[in-house]
Amino acid sequence: MPFFILFLILSSWTFAVEGRGLVPQKEERPSPLSTNSAPEVRKAELMKAPVNPLFKVTKVHEVRTDLNSDSSGNKALEFEQKYWMFGAVTKEQIEERKGQIYLITWVNNGPVKNIEARLEYRQAKTKDVVRNFSIHYPTAKGSNRSQFSVLGKAFQEGGPIQSYRFTLWSGDELLAESKSFIW
Repeated sequence: MPFFILFLILSSWTFAVEGRGLVPQKEERPSPLSTNSAPEVRKAELMKAPVNPLFKVTKVHEVRTDLNSDSSGNKALEFEQKYWMFGAVTKEQIEERKGQIYLITWVNNGPVKNIEARLEYRQAKTKDVVRNFSIHYPTAKGSNRSQFSVLGKAFQEGGPIQSYRFTLWSGDELLAESKSFIW
């Protein structure tokens, strides 16, 4: 109890010394509608990207086939590595299958729609160069899975994927989005 009372006294003294008091003061921010703040307006537009509530990205699963992972006896991890490398016998075939694979599950809870699924990504060696893949689904409904792979020469030259953004589009309308935290 004495600690709590001491905390209240010190915190109220800190507010008084710093000039904040108990009344919150209004922060001065430039208006997003002012003529000299075009970059701020553009940022605000991007942050409020429209998303359709009928569409949802439910899972993004990344598989690395270039690493000799230590599964520590985990049979599921061992199987997954072998699954993606199945059929590769020669050194060239093995090198061609090394890379990253993204399996993205998404749902359309609405009517049948013409959808384009896009994966934009940046790789370690190419830095800010944004590359992309797209898959067209003319009659998408229910649960769907999109698979995107960066394997072989493309993976060796660009390196591992550092950041990604997956989006679902119907024409110019953004329906759903999922992205890595550093995108």
